Amino acid sequence: MNEDDRGESAGSVYDRVERALVSEIEAGTYPLGAMLPPQREMADRFGVSRDTVQRVLKSLQDQGYIESRQGSGSRVVRTPSGRGIPTRTARVAPHLREETSRGENSGSVHDRVERALLSEIEAGTYPLGTRLPTQRDVARRFEVSRDTVQGVFRSLRDQGYIESRQGSGSRVVRTPSGRGSRARTDQGPVRLDSHIDEAFRSRDVTIDAFTLTGESLDLHMRLCAEKMRAGELRPESIRVRLLQPRTDGDFKLATPVGDPEDRRALERLRTLRFSFTASISGVLRELQAVGQVASVSFEHRETPMAPMQKLYLFNGTEVLAGYYTVLRRPVHLEAEEQIEIYDVLGLGAALYHHSATGAPPDPESTAIVNRARRWYEHMWANAE
Repeated sequence: MNEDDRGESAGSVYDRVERALVSEIEAGTYPLGAMLPPQREMADRFGVSRDTVQRVLKSLQDQGYIESRQGSGSRVVRTPSGRGIPTRTARVAPHLREETSRGENSGSVHDRVERALLSEIEAGTYPLGTRLPTQRDVARRFEVSRDTVQGVFRSLRDQGYIESRQGSGSRVVRTPSGRGSRARTDQGPVRLDSHIDEAFRSRDVTIDAFTLTGESLDLHMRLCAEKMRAGELRPESIRVRLLQPRTDGDFKLATPVGDPEDRRALERLRTLRFSFTASISGVLRELQAVGQVASVSFEHRETPMAPMQKLYLFNGTEVLAGYYTVLRRPVHLEAEEQIEIYDVLGLGAALYHHSATGAPPDPESTAIVNRARRWYEHMWANAE
């Protein structure tokens, strides 16, 4: 499929591919230090031309997310939320090879993987309270055996860096520099992927979200759907409520700099938002249709409120919240036209975690979760 098959303009095609890659970098699909797929593979995957892929990679390089070298491909060096790759981590990913091809013994393989994970824990790739990738994903990334990964995780657990629970994965509880986690409430910015994964490990999943576009939620819902198909996640019911700001004539974001009467960027925002909302609903319906989950529910409402922050409530006990950042940035419209608009940075917005669970639960975080639940119910009841 090429751009014309989808009925998309060149500008929207470019924007679609760039948003998808930036989303996947933030989600950890391509971690710091990892190589992006070859241009030909990306062109086939997105159904676009090589020229489009090259333009997207040039933009990502200009924004500092990747570095590209002739003959070596493109490597992730920064995430949208600002995490950069330290020297030690940067030198791990390009050299990940099967033990036998490196001539490594089991001890050196174990040490190599353990040092890499510790470096990334210290660098904030896996912040306090977040989940490490599954053992299978770690084995695939480092091209080592599951036995090796199990040994590494056991060592990290014995040293107090992670805690593991059957069926729940492994969570970072201490860093090499000695910072520790407290009552399952994270002290710094966290990633959405690990917390939505944990929510999906419950029998009955509930997600209440307030976001401008739903882009991040759509991405991570699709990633969780893939894990459900692989048998890694097995909820029996999923209920999603999505609350969004109303984008009517009084909506001031997506306004071109110097030309507030130009509404093309606002129409573009509405189109993107509709596509993400429809995608979330479609993912849920498909999971139910193929028997992956018995019951699904998706509801969407709009409220006349400015998008000051994004909020996620998972299973009524976990909150992720973060403020949007207003900025000026270029966007592509039809016929290769590029304009600068006032927008908000949502994809890379720093999210902070609060939990009403734990032993014992943190009173301050429990109060924040309860306030967030009351706020959401009030806004939902008064939305359209």
